[in-house]
Amino acid sequence: MKTLPHDAALPNRTQRRKARTAQAIIEAAEQQFLEHGYAPTTLEAIAEAADVAVGSIYFHFAGKDDLYLAVMERAVAQLDAYETAALAPELTPRERLIALGDAYLRFALDHPRAFRLMAFAQEDMSGVAGPAAERRARIDAQVEMLIARLTGIVSQMVGVGQTPAIDAPRAARFLWGAWNGVIALHLFSHTPVEGEIAAVLAEGRRLLTAGFDALVGGATPNTSPSADGEESVFRG
Repeated sequence: MKTLPHDAALPNRTQRRKARTAQAIIEAAEQQFLEHGYAPTTLEAIAEAADVAVGSIYFHFAGKDDLYLAVMERAVAQLDAYETAALAPELTPRERLIALGDAYLRFALDHPRAFRLMAFAQEDMSGVAGPAAERRARIDAQVEMLIARLTGIVSQMVGVGQTPAIDAPRAARFLWGAWNGVIALHLFSHTPVEGEIAAVLAEGRRLLTAGFDALVGGATPNTSPSADGEESVFRG
């Protein structure tokens, strides 16, 4: 039987087993870091949770800091995959902005531990060296790419007249923070209501759309009560 040229690139049984072991270690580490924090978590505890020897961890990772960063790297890659899949080329810039927020929500609901670690439990890894430093540099570049993607969409909205000239980088970071906050309120709640987070973000989409429309239409802030007794946010 002839061997096709690409067969050598296919993972063999040993490579697949190694990949499964590394994945199990990352899964266990993610849970341990989230439940106990970075400092108290030991490689022994992670090894026990993953049902592997401590030596197996050192085979795949340079140490605890490298393993922690591997967990973070996977989380960022997962978010990137959700966002990339959501950004269909036929969408308008505003629709792409909404799709990005929806993708972030789906990522957080599908991978709540990864979201919580990435958004609220990051450790300072600025002093790492060796393989961990290389991994940290990749994570930093990936996060900046995600923010740059959001910034670019806001800039496109300005370019096509879907919003007046605004500071796109600052607006992007505000939106990122707002999404984090809304999702966190749901995930950290002791009694989350089914579907409530989606409903809250739907209201957020309506507010964004109304706000952008008002800005494009030349609306000005209005603090006077409206007819129903509530304050109106914009006045044409």
